Amino acid sequence: MKTKLVAWLAVVTIVTVTGCANMQNLSPDKSKQESSPSGANADRAPCAEKVLPQPGIKSEADSLIDYYLSMRKQPKEKVLKEQAEASKAVQTLPSASNRIKLALLSNLPITGVQDSQRALNLLQETIKDESLVDVVLKNLANLLQAQFYKEVRQEESLQRARDDQKRLESLAAKQDDAIQALTLKLKEEQKRYDTLQSSIQTKQEDANQATIILNQKLKDEQKRADMLQQKLDALTNIEKTIIDRQQQEKTEPKK
Repeated sequence: MKTKLVAWLAVVTIVTVTGCANMQNLSPDKSKQESSPSGANADRAPCAEKVLPQPGIKSEADSLIDYYLSMRKQPKEKVLKEQAEASKAVQTLPSASNRIKLALLSNLPITGVQDSQRALNLLQETIKDESLVDVVLKNLANLLQAQFYKEVRQEESLQRARDDQKRLESLAAKQDDAIQALTLKLKEEQKRYDTLQSSIQTKQEDANQATIILNQKLKDEQKRADMLQQKLDALTNIEKTIIDRQQQEKTEPKK
């Protein structure tokens, strides 16, 4: 992301400078007319005058790009110090260069306190600054604003994705907890069912055993009853025999 940004910064600087340089290659009469401070072309003179640096002298845009590249390699403490100084510089002199410098520092992720919104506000102030006649700086501010805005949207998308991932993980964790709780409850219910089933089986076995014992007792009682009945029948027969004999003796005549 930052590598692409650096490449685009270089491209926009070259394109803008080349465009202004082409103004110098016009015919003498036409160039003289366009360099005149009067008329519709009066605002073109500052472009050639401010954008094109003297040979061997870097433009403000080039210096800002070099500064940005150097700050990317610095430790966090150094960047934070530079950021604080740049913030004071903007308060003292809110120039385009100072604003862009602070915007670049505010958007460096190495600080851990990346403030893309602050950077966008600074760039927007630079773009709206009607007193700014340096086209390269204005184009640089436009490019940075578009890039930072894109990064903000990408970061928001990533954050939403991270939030969605967290929600999904939280939901999955809750579902796992619910499944574990339900599984534990089912195990407890199964345990109670097995205990109850075992108790019922034990009682059924006890009942079967009691039935067997009772049936055996009934058989024994029936057997004793049959024996008693036989004895009673025998006694009855004996008694009847005695009675019949006595009656027979009474009916026989005495000799």
